[in-house]
Amino acid sequence: MGNKLSNLIQQASSSAKTNGKPTVTVLYGSQSGTAEGFAKSLVASSQGTAFTVRAVDLAKFNASTLPTLSCVIFVVATFGEGGPTDSAVKFHKYLTNPSLPANVMQHVKFTVFGLGNKTYARYNAMGRAVNSRMEQLGGHRVYRHGEGNDEACIENDFDDWRQDLWAAISGQFALPAAVSQPPVFSAKTSPPVFEFDVVSVASNTRSTSSPFQEYAFATLVDTRELRQSTASGSTLHLEFDIKHAGVTYATADNLAILPENDPALVTRVATALRFDEDGVVELKALDKATKLPFPTPATIRTILSQYLDLNAAPRKGALTALAHYATSSVDQDRLLRLASADGKAEYQTWVVDAHRTFGDVIEAFPSLQIPLVAFIHILPSLQPRYYTISSSSVVHPTRIHVTLGVIATSDLPEGRQFKGVTSNYLAKLALPDAAVLDKPKVANPYGEQGKKQVRTWPSIRMTIRKSTFKLPPSPETPVILVGPGTGIAPMRAFLQERHAQKQAGETVGATWLFFGCRRQSEDYLYQQELETYQASGTLSDLHVAFSRDSAQKVYVQHLIRQQGAALWKVLAAGGYVYVCGATLMGTDVHKAFVELVQTHGAKSVVDATRYVQDLQHNHRYIQELWSA
Repeated sequence: MGNKLSNLIQQASSSAKTNGKPTVTVLYGSQSGTAEGFAKSLVASSQGTAFTVRAVDLAKFNASTLPTLSCVIFVVATFGEGGPTDSAVKFHKYLTNPSLPANVMQHVKFTVFGLGNKTYARYNAMGRAVNSRMEQLGGHRVYRHGEGNDEACIENDFDDWRQDLWAAISGQFALPAAVSQPPVFSAKTSPPVFEFDVVSVASNTRSTSSPFQEYAFATLVDTRELRQSTASGSTLHLEFDIKHAGVTYATADNLAILPENDPALVTRVATALRFDEDGVVELKALDKATKLPFPTPATIRTILSQYLDLNAAPRKGALTALAHYATSSVDQDRLLRLASADGKAEYQTWVVDAHRTFGDVIEAFPSLQIPLVAFIHILPSLQPRYYTISSSSVVHPTRIHVTLGVIATSDLPEGRQFKGVTSNYLAKLALPDAAVLDKPKVANPYGEQGKKQVRTWPSIRMTIRKSTFKLPPSPETPVILVGPGTGIAPMRAFLQERHAQKQAGETVGATWLFFGCRRQSEDYLYQQELETYQASGTLSDLHVAFSRDSAQKVYVQHLIRQQGAALWKVLAAGGYVYVCGATLMGTDVHKAFVELVQTHGAKSVVDATRYVQDLQHNHRYIQELWSA
């Protein structure tokens, strides 16, 4: 290890500068695209500094080369209960390897910005782990460790953190006086830093590269509406066949779905920017170290459909980049205003609250003339969306069930609509017409080798991600399930499995379920199934909160408080708690459990809070939450 470390140190010394300028590498680990957007904005803001700055996805980064880098900015999100994002799993494994020498990072200057959500007990655990581990390994932190809270406005947290970033980093290098100051631009805007070019190729050119994301194909074989009334929305039950997909899953794992943008949105963007959807292009790296974001050659339609998140709300850094390509000074000033610190309130109102996507913003500023190469650099990548599987792998080993809330908002300014990219992509998948499937088979005069009618079943690109949601090792352990709305998904999977265990003659502990919806006659999901489980004894206690069926709104946390004495007995007997749904609900449910422990466990507020925290750390209080 000693010789290897010595070689790395020599490499670090030789790679510290690019074209005579110190190199700063922004390493990002993103799950939803936010960290990626922040990383790109750091690259954009570095123009005019004395540095060569590049952003690298941790999924494509060779972690063993980290000690050779002179200066690194980590922008890393925390996923779930304190873990790394999918893209950062391998990097996390490398960095936490106990066999790394204590001084292996002694030549690396670094800083960290972590992204998290305070609803979780292990808030920003990934960013904190990277920060502390880099210090343990001898790294030199050159700027304060920053944290963003997705429960509030993470964009403002990031803007506040990076305010003095380049000035601080400049002070760590022996730079000529003329370039040691933070950048001062003579122009209002500057173009993105390009890492690759886009060139047109013949339409028959075939791609020689493989997709960068490993995925399998699953076939949609069943879909049905779960709501009793769709007046206020739609929730679908979907079933995917994975018999020939080459993947397996465990109960309540996550299904990662690679969506595609709405064809209408793709055409809107292509029309506004005058892109030829049928044109075929190829990405050409400008540097050997550059990792391309997706495989090419590909049509522009494919790029806009499968690889760029056209449906995302533009971050401020992206608005600044777009402003460079506004040929109208009015449009340019407006975009820069929205991206500025002074325009914080306007950005919140006009972009965030109004659910404006990249497509909406591009259409709102008709003077934009953006080359395709710049557009690809500016936009975030289209990320997989994760759905907790609502089936038991014991009961349905070759079928994956998904409980899908279709996101659609129509009461927006200018008559606009916002539609969730993945939920609407899935909702539009059409099964073969029943009349075609039931049509009698006609004798084929050409024999079995002749032409056959193809019945097309829709398929999706997908992967499986292991989940923290796991039933206790012993089925005798009592469980408390809290899953309002589509948060019922993993609870349904658990009920299937505990029912199967009970049917097999095993002793199954008490199972409590707290479900919530608006109205019993409108969106009581899986009502018949739940009542059947209750009748069979699999579900020992079922409590449903109908928030709009009474004068006073009732939510699951209210029912938990009402059952506080009985629930305390379950916890005292070693019971597990599972919570799935929106982050605000998760916060309220957490408070309700702290209160019931305080009241019925005869503890102080401090001791009750610590008791629930201990449940979380011991994986007896498990949450899977998302921003509503």
